[in-house]
Amino acid sequence: MKINEVKKLVNKLSKIIAPQVGDYFAEIAVGLVDESAMRHLNKIYRKHDKVTDILSFIHEVKPISGELVLCLPQAERQAKRMGHSLEKEVTILLIHSLLHLAGHDHMKVGERKVMRGLEQKMLKSSFP
Repeated sequence: MKINEVKKLVNKLSKIIAPQVGDYFAEIAVGLVDESAMRHLNKIYRKHDKVTDILSFIHEVKPISGELVLCLPQAERQAKRMGHSLEKEVTILLIHSLLHLAGHDHMKVGERKVMRGLEQKMLKSSFP
């Protein structure tokens, strides 16, 4: 999967998600990094010294703008482990991160339930 494919997917998903969150996405920057860079970013910004699949950085709340940093090698491993395509895994990760940019979180049980419900709804819209 190349950066242009990921950007097109972000554009498609942001149009699906926007009506659900009552706002629109003004600008979303997307970056692809390797495991080493992702581990470094995760350590700096989340204090977790390990590779993660995607990080979201909110720039503005209204209208929604931010940055998504995706580690494709990690997404590939997760897709293989889950038994689905890389495109589906990246879609799942992007939906999750776009919802974070829109202000959703999953740290508390109630928030987690709402966010998971939206993720499932958006995934069904993307992968019927």
